[in-house]
Amino acid sequence: MGSASFTILIAILNAVFGSILELAHVQDVITGISALFSMEDFAETAFSLRQTDIAGFYNQVEHDRILLAIQFAVFTFASQCEQGLDTVMQSHVVRLERILRVFQGSWREKTKQYMTITLRDIPSLVQYLLDHSYFTVGSQVFRQRRGASMGSQFAPVLCVVALQREWNFAMSFSPFTWDRSLHHRYVDNRILLISRHSRKLSHIQVFWNLQFYSAPILLEVVAGQEALGFHLDTLQQTITLELPWNKPLRSMQSASASRAILSGLCARLRLIRFHVFPAKIQLGQVQDFLGLMYQRIPEFFTDANRSEERR
Repeated sequence: MGSASFTILIAILNAVFGSILELAHVQDVITGISALFSMEDFAETAFSLRQTDIAGFYNQVEHDRILLAIQFAVFTFASQCEQGLDTVMQSHVVRLERILRVFQGSWREKTKQYMTITLRDIPSLVQYLLDHSYFTVGSQVFRQRRGASMGSQFAPVLCVVALQREWNFAMSFSPFTWDRSLHHRYVDNRILLISRHSRKLSHIQVFWNLQFYSAPILLEVVAGQEALGFHLDTLQQTITLELPWNKPLRSMQSASASRAILSGLCARLRLIRFHVFPAKIQLGQVQDFLGLMYQRIPEFFTDANRSEERR
């Protein structure tokens, strides 16, 4: 029930807060930043990366405030679609499905793969899940009365409280929408590529203030140039993949099969191939990563060679 209702809620948030959630995936954000780095105007202007994290959301925000934000999103979605709250939404819920689909209306038969929910029921479902959120400390069981359980599938979706504030701000300050290609939210992080001139603008200063959301939502500054797993160098206008030099890589002992390691290796090489910018530094990153893999797990390359020889 939680997976189905929040899959539908994500689709609603994308429709209502489209100007804020314009970039739905990490790869879209990195592609957009690559486009900015390739612009001549960007190269001539001094830009800096700013990033903040919502630190006081998962255990601070009152449930009433979360529910009001959910109701606002649902009512606004119904108004945009020019339909009532009895509109039927159908969610495709399959455990191994990576992209959960949402259908407006009963397009599919009612089976175990599809769950039907009306817009009117979404706030009640969210309230039920929040009211029945429990955690344990030793042998003691507690009910969480503020925020949402960290690690739960639906908790990041409830950041709609922050989205609503940003949406209202964008509606009030139209110049902010001109810079939206430089601003992106990823779950509970805000990323902003900002020029030296833009820092002095009043609406940018208000938006980037650590008290922007008001208590009890707290913001903290994220230092450094790492964002979404990549290193963004605004001075050289380059994007490189953060290699796990100081983190342990999965070994043959921790993985159930070499196929799991091969999948992770291919995924990282794919990220380097398509998202490292400019293209001339891709080869160097691939060589560094393969050298790192050979240093940490030399037996993997031996097993891979043996498999190729058998074929």
